[in-house]
Amino acid sequence: MDVRLIAGTLRRCPLFERFDVPSLGKLAQLVECRHFQSGQIIFRALDEGASLFVLSSGQVEFFIENQTQLRVVGGCGPVRSVGELSLLLPGPRMIGARAVDEASLYEMSSGLLKMLELSDPSLALELIAAVRERAAAGLSTQRHLFHALFVRALEEIGDGELSRL
Repeated sequence: MDVRLIAGTLRRCPLFERFDVPSLGKLAQLVECRHFQSGQIIFRALDEGASLFVLSSGQVEFFIENQTQLRVVGGCGPVRSVGELSLLLPGPRMIGARAVDEASLYEMSSGLLKMLELSDPSLALELIAAVRERAAAGLSTQRHLFHALFVRALEEIGDGELSRL
């Protein structure tokens, strides 16, 4: 595993753009390198997730699926992060991801974060802050959608049931 190559990839990823070189080097030593063939599923919606991925090479597409079809809803290319919230809030993934072509990803698990909390608390806090900022930026652009969904849910609940919430 080439730590300098991994650190360089992390440096180009927007999630890690504020990290200094020593911090990136430390993270690069702790990531797990994962390789996926074209069409291979990285994770599915509702799979338990507890890690973020940084795409080193290749393309990834995001999808939703039901019993009869799989629908692509987005994608990304190299030096982008995927699944950041799962690092802080392990649980079911909201969407699926698969490799479009051969892809290499660096995985940072919630276990890595726990290890950093003990060995290098300042780096752990820096990573948490970066994920939090990224999530806040993403959620702020979708605020209108969340508002509409919230209002619709309240309308469906009805007045009698609302008091029980």
